[in-house]
Amino acid sequence: NSFLGAQVVQQYIQSPSVFVKCASENVFNFWFQGKNRSTTMANVAVQSAYLILALAGIFLGFREMHKPTLWLMLLFVVYTMAIYVPIHAQARYSIPIMPILSILAAMPICKLMVRGLHRCGASEPRPAVG
Repeated sequence: NSFLGAQVVQQYIQSPSVFVKCASENVFNFWFQGKNRSTTMANVAVQSAYLILALAGIFLGFREMHKPTLWLMLLFVVYTMAIYVPIHAQARYSIPIMPILSILAAMPICKLMVRGLHRCGASEPRPAVG
């Protein structure tokens, strides 16, 4: 393993474009790569919308969320990706960060729902009385 690792590092030093190509492919693989082509396409369909909502949630989070909490969440996502992306990435490795991304993805959905309720003239939701 040490010998192979040294060879890879040497190749990346000699040709940084190989490193960029491998890293970008592994980022794609981290989110979308399945066991076969149809699984990969299904992952692209599902994960793309999910990632777009999470990115929107990150932007909303910087405006409306407790900054240290948001930074810790993002650090966990980046740390998880940093472990798997350089080595061997497949979509199954992104599963541990899905709860974090779910929180972020829920933020724009909630924002849209609140806007829709206000447009319809609905008041704030009230707790149910027994």
